[in-house]
Amino acid sequence: YVNFFVKKDNMGLGEAFKDEVFEFIMKCFSCLPAKDRIVFESHPEMSCNAYPVYEYLLKKGLNEQYEFVWLSEDKTKYKPLNVRNLSFINDTKFASSFPEKLKTMYTIATAKALVYTNKLLGEHGKGKISLCLQHGMPLKSSNGTYCIKNDCTAAVCVSEFFAENYSKDFRVEKEKMIFTGFPRNDYLLQENDSLAKFGFDSYDKVIFWLPTFRQRTAGALNKHVGDFEMECHGTGIPAIETKDDMQRVNEFCKENNCLLILKPHPVQDMSVVSEIGLSNFFLISDELLREKGVQLYQLLGRCDAMITDYSSVYYDYLLTDKPIGLTIGDIAEYTAKRGFVYRDPTEILKGEVIRDTDNLLTFLQHVKDGKDETKADRMAVKNKIHTITDGSSAERVGNWLIEQLQKTK
Repeated sequence: YVNFFVKKDNMGLGEAFKDEVFEFIMKCFSCLPAKDRIVFESHPEMSCNAYPVYEYLLKKGLNEQYEFVWLSEDKTKYKPLNVRNLSFINDTKFASSFPEKLKTMYTIATAKALVYTNKLLGEHGKGKISLCLQHGMPLKSSNGTYCIKNDCTAAVCVSEFFAENYSKDFRVEKEKMIFTGFPRNDYLLQENDSLAKFGFDSYDKVIFWLPTFRQRTAGALNKHVGDFEMECHGTGIPAIETKDDMQRVNEFCKENNCLLILKPHPVQDMSVVSEIGLSNFFLISDELLREKGVQLYQLLGRCDAMITDYSSVYYDYLLTDKPIGLTIGDIAEYTAKRGFVYRDPTEILKGEVIRDTDNLLTFLQHVKDGKDETKADRMAVKNKIHTITDGSSAERVGNWLIEQLQKTK
């Protein structure tokens, strides 16, 4: 059957045929016994909720008993790490040949445990654990594009507050959920030297800006995003319409020794920002974070405030009790095109609303002056959705996994 597929594939038959064959092969591999192997997945790789769990399992010495494998876009970019029984393998999407795809499929289907945040790796037979860590609690509607469909052993949920929407939006029964808090949120509450690693520790205030994807850059139509796209102003940044507005914001930051760290979506068009060359805007990427050895939430937790819009990072940052600016001036359009899990999302989204550049400058002034008028509203939401605030979620998830592994022996 595989040889037949290879011949047909060379003839140029479509993706539907490939998917059918891959599904058949995975079912065959799933019949094989489990190996002492734990496969980790996240996007970006070695990050999000999977990485702190991986760290905890290393701390507990599980790599002495199990092979640890990380799915990767390009396994060659990783230098040898001083970690026993650790390897990298190209995800099937990025495998360069059919035999390489087969190897990855076999590695996944025969693993004792799968620990993943973005790609839904599914279940593969008895005695094998499939743990979906998720990469965000429901805020925007998934519109059926990201569904677990109960195809896991368990799915991490931050708290009971999210259970109903989690079940409806991602199609996973409450009985499958484990309420542990997000492992990555531990980083938000820990001291670290991430600002110093980037040379940002000399600024009086550092504000992290995480805008939701709106408009893809040319040539990135199929990379990491679906078909949904918003209208976008000339700069590519919400609330800043012109280059002059951008310069105004930069001058304010320069005069007040503030820094804006901007982390756009990987395919968001940031060409205007790059062209201007602003002194107090810093564009940060996943590659740079990896180069510095810093997890996103480690840096985010050390910043003095955050700006976002419809990203679920909003939920997470509430744990820090720090100011949040919300660029939600296009919420009516966003509701019409994408939708939310709430009838009125402003009941859950609490922060200083930023509709234009003047609002943005006001927010930055408030951060500089230590003025936080929306704190009480945010704390009310925080107390409602976060029942776990001890910074030990990675330990909780790791111990759950260890307990499940012991049951398979």
